[in-house]
Amino acid sequence: MKDKFKKTILPAVMAVFAYLLVATLLGSLCPFRRMTGFSCPGCGMTRACRALLSGDIRGAFYYHPLFPLLIPGAIMLIKEDKIPPKVYNISFFLIACSFAAVYIIRMANGSPVMSRDFHEGLLWKTYDLIRRVIGNG
Repeated sequence: MKDKFKKTILPAVMAVFAYLLVATLLGSLCPFRRMTGFSCPGCGMTRACRALLSGDIRGAFYYHPLFPLLIPGAIMLIKEDKIPPKVYNISFFLIACSFAAVYIIRMANGSPVMSRDFHEGLLWKTYDLIRRVIGNG
């Protein structure tokens, strides 16, 4: 267990803390949002964890209602070799479907947690820059 802790768990915990520190200092680091201008299906998960660590359970559910799946999901990833493949695949499928359903509902209902500004994405900005250069050239 000590070996596994040093090789997998400790680096994962350190990576999460490093991510939270950088995200706190620089704002959102989500590559999906940076590219498209739209929030990703996991949007709000970091804020949900922050709220939970502050004791704000209602706030955690507000930011992302599936935050309780983080612990079972992490256990699944760590113990993947000990879980029967059929159970693992069904669990993974159900979690993925849950994230997809919550994402669609949150985007359709205009959740204030979600970003829907295509013009803020790198794809649009790149297209717009090329369009202006070609259009003025």
